[in-house]
Amino acid sequence: GFRIELGEIKSVLCRHDAVADAVVLAKNDSNEQKYLIGYVVPHKSGAIDVGSVKEFIRKKLPEYMTPSII
Repeated sequence: GFRIELGEIKSVLCRHDAVADAVVLAKNDSNEQKYLIGYVVPHKSGAIDVGSVKEFIRKKLPEYMTPSII
């Protein structure tokens, strides 16, 4: 298994220009497989391009630390 630091993932998410704040949770699916969810709060300007956020985080973190859902 890999060690996953949720705070590190949050820190990277918050470095994206459109993200004001973030929370990352580890969840289990129906087969007890773990996956990551990233919740993001946009800056006052509004909408967040999820594709842009995913691309940004993939460049900064290993695949196993990239949230499946943002």
